[in-house]
Amino acid sequence: MVLKTFGCSLTYGSELKDYKLAWPYVLGEKLNLPVKNYGSPGASNDQIIESALLNCPKSNSSDLIIFLTTHWDRVYWPIDPTMPLWKAMHDENNRIIQGNTGYSSGNYRTLDFKDGEIKMPLLYSFTESKGNFNSKAYTHYLKDHCYKEQVMQRNDFLFNTCKELLNYRGHNVYVFHSYRSDTLSDDLSLYDVAKDSPRGPKGHWLEEGNKLWADYIYKHVT
Repeated sequence: MVLKTFGCSLTYGSELKDYKLAWPYVLGEKLNLPVKNYGSPGASNDQIIESALLNCPKSNSSDLIIFLTTHWDRVYWPIDPTMPLWKAMHDENNRIIQGNTGYSSGNYRTLDFKDGEIKMPLLYSFTESKGNFNSKAYTHYLKDHCYKEQVMQRNDFLFNTCKELLNYRGHNVYVFHSYRSDTLSDDLSLYDVAKDSPRGPKGHWLEEGNKLWADYIYKHVT
């Protein structure tokens, strides 16, 4: 059995001095299991789910799979770098986005939203000016992902469906949450457990918070 963990930077171990201080490795040591940590800084919930489906195939040995969901207002927008228009959009996104309003890695873009308001330009004028891209479809897609309650319902449904599929593949699956405000679940979140622990300059919990979270998960999976 292998412990496989999926999440964003809070799972990856951002701002820790040693990646092995991240909660997946602390938990793996407590469970005496090898760890494969698929946490990815800036990941959206869609990306987290996609990563799990790709990296947890059906096999003869069941793995322990743990999700840590991320902020509700991140949208996963895949980009095909082989298509000139997509590449141009991707390059333009990289040019206009400043600070922490978005993330870019490889062939995906994570877009941040807040309470129905788009926090970045999102290339409306750029896509409309090209004429050969369906900007209306792009706009409607983004609007459909901007309403908090609907997005949280969708995310909870997707995680539950993914959990059922991975259970069917023979794995043991648990879903936990970074912040209770990002889900409809009433379960304690990472924030609830580690809120009084020190954080780094970018807001990630440091060694103490990761240990507390690993202890909390350990009690729920054993």
